[in-house]
Formats: sequence, C-alpha cells, structure tokens
Amino acid sequence: MERLLRSPLHGLVSDSLMLITFTGRKSGREYTTPVGYRREEDTLVVFTHSDWWKNLRGGHPVRVLLRGEERSGVAEPSADPADVADHVRQFVEREGVEKARRIGLQVEGDRLPDGEALAEALDGTVVIEIELQE
Repeated sequence: MERLLRSPLHGLVSDSLMLITFTGRKSGREYTTPVGYRREEDTLVVFTHSDWWKNLRGGHPVRVLLRGEERSGVAEPSADPADVADHVRQFVEREGVEKARRIGLQVEGDRLPDGEALAEALDGTVVIEIELQE
C-alpha cells in the first residue's frame, strides 16, 4: 500500500488512505505506516487498534503523505473511551455504518450501537487527531 500511495496512481486510494511518518520515542527510528483517515478542515482523524500510536503521546510531530502531498502536523492520540465514542459517532453520521466496518469496528446491523455495546465494539480503539501545519 505504501508504494501505491507514493506512486502517480495514489488517487485510486488516497481519498481514504494516507501515509503517516513518525519517530519512535525509544528507538529514535523513523516509521511510516498507511492509515485510513477522515479530514475535518485542517485536522485529520485516524482510528487505530495497533500500538504504534503510543509514540505520539503528548502531541508528537508527524509527516503525512496526503493525496500525494507531504504535509507536517502535530498528532495527539486519545484512548479515552468517551472521546473515541464521540469521534466514531461523528464518523458514522458522516460516512455511514459500512465505512465503520472498514476501519475495523465490530458493528452489526445498519446502525451504531448505544451504551455498553458501543463501548465493547470500540474496546482497544484509539483516535488520533492530527493538526496540519502550513
């Protein structure tokens, strides 16, 4: 996926996928990973279930390859269940339940569950807000 996003054919997938590059806090190594995203003006919202987000704690500088253009930003992750649920609700309102499944959420039926069922569906999900810089 990284090769496709770096190629002239990135337009096939770059409306919903991008590359994020960050530095590991312990290793100091640079890492790049493809992620799904949603754009809200100058903020990108990313959901993940992987541990790489821990490198971004405390507002960490990142680079993204967004629609073929490299941009800088500051990433702020949140594992707070209420915050994650709020972002997921906004995502589903805009994009629909089917896209929620594509970002790895375990949603059954045609609508987002409420309360405890939603908390269970989002267990282990982290939301990352990336504030893009000029």
